[in-house]
Amino acid sequence: MPAWVREEIESICRKFFWAGKDSSIRGKCMVNWPTLARPTELASTTITVGSGRTTLFWVDNWLDGQAISDLAPTLFAAVSKRVRSKLTVAEAMQNRQWVRGIQGGLSVMAIAEYLQLWLRLDNVHLQPHQDDQCIWRWTNNGQYSAKSAYLMLHQGSATFPGHKLIWQTWAPLKVKIFLWLAFRQRHWTADRRARHGLETHTNCPLCDQEPETSDHLFASCTVTLQVWFAIFATLGVDLSLPRVVCSIRERWQEFRTLLPGSLQKGFDTLFALVCWWIWKERNGRIFRAQVSTIPQMLFSIKSEAELWVLAGA
Repeated sequence: MPAWVREEIESICRKFFWAGKDSSIRGKCMVNWPTLARPTELASTTITVGSGRTTLFWVDNWLDGQAISDLAPTLFAAVSKRVRSKLTVAEAMQNRQWVRGIQGGLSVMAIAEYLQLWLRLDNVHLQPHQDDQCIWRWTNNGQYSAKSAYLMLHQGSATFPGHKLIWQTWAPLKVKIFLWLAFRQRHWTADRRARHGLETHTNCPLCDQEPETSDHLFASCTVTLQVWFAIFATLGVDLSLPRVVCSIRERWQEFRTLLPGSLQKGFDTLFALVCWWIWKERNGRIFRAQVSTIPQMLFSIKSEAELWVLAGA
């Protein structure tokens, strides 16, 4: 695939993810693209050579599991692109035809690589009646699978705490993405605006008692906790005094343990809904000077929950 096609596809993906349409997304990307789609730079296949008729001599990983382009990079640079992309192992090994593809004067390093390669190739013995095999290194049987490719792409990544809480709820996708951003502290709360040098009112717009952060807004704000007291009272659960927690995830996990396991997934969706509505209330107070009472917020949450249920949540 040409590079420009790949870049255009990634551009369309970014625009759709952040803006929902094919339009400018300047200033809307709250997480960089590599975080959303990490590429791999490590070879995932090795070649077991039989006849050598389907294996490329210069670029495939066939010589002791490595490509000659990696084993002899200086020498490889002296080979034309046309030869690199077409010369097979079978053709190259016949009367050492691989030598004819090398062009121009060679440096001392290239000559050294040439001699080393010559010696290594002396130990290669093709099997004319046996097919070449491409082996996928990420499965035990050497066969490619989409699952193994996905796990390989994310190998070495740090585990994201709370991912199951977010992505396994019945909430709409936009709410899941909203929560994912909240967990990563990527919403434009007062603390983040201050870090970017933007003029801001530092206190929480709901309680006006503590500096506004995502964790405070959804886990510790007294207005948010009043909403939860009322919800748990409706469910017949004694919330008593919630413990002091530092993050949204900790509050979420604390609350869900108050319910039996059979109700926890439903509660996870309810938690997502309450956070979503707390954010809408926060924006209403900042941008429209509209303040809802606790009963009004509860009514709005209940109405939204009914719509989610009708939609299949």
